[in-house]
Amino acid sequence: MLGHIAKADGVVSQTEIEITESIIKRMNMDQQSRLIAIEQFGVGKQSNFNFRNTLINFRQNCYNRNLFLNFIDLLFQIAYSDGELHENETRIIIEASKILGINEFELNSIAAMNRIRYGSNQQLQNKNTPVEAAYNVLGLRPEASDSEVKRKYKKLISENHPDKLVSQGVPENMIEMATEKTKEITWAYDAIMNHRKSNQKKSA
Repeated sequence: MLGHIAKADGVVSQTEIEITESIIKRMNMDQQSRLIAIEQFGVGKQSNFNFRNTLINFRQNCYNRNLFLNFIDLLFQIAYSDGELHENETRIIIEASKILGINEFELNSIAAMNRIRYGSNQQLQNKNTPVEAAYNVLGLRPEASDSEVKRKYKKLISENHPDKLVSQGVPENMIEMATEKTKEITWAYDAIMNHRKSNQKKSA
């Protein structure tokens, strides 16, 4: 499915290949699994690849909400890695989110994390300051109270804690990605609170 979204804009870029290789590396696959993953990436690039049916099969056989969220994150990583989110890539991600039951706030949060990672999509960058991106990462609006910000931060950190993910059946080779996500969540929380402290000092 990563191969499918990499080809969605018409051509698989070298950057997309490198991101895919880094994902495989982070999953600590053995040599045989790496070869299978590379082969399946190629299958996904073919014009006759049925993304929808493959995704439905994934949902039916691997039901775990954190896995689904991680999967959407991987799609965004590939899509944003070449510097622009294309129309076909957006369509694929929205379709995947609907099939997997990912809501709009969750989708926007994952998208924001990847805009921060890759500094991509000029149009969206122009619309979002760093602190606005931080609100998107936490899935909050700027008018949220301090207590709401802290509560959402703690909730997201708890949901992505490695021990909790392991207990929920998330494969250990996905834990490193969850650890990266906690760093982004912490960045977003710190950015929001520092921005608010700065504004309080200015108005004092």
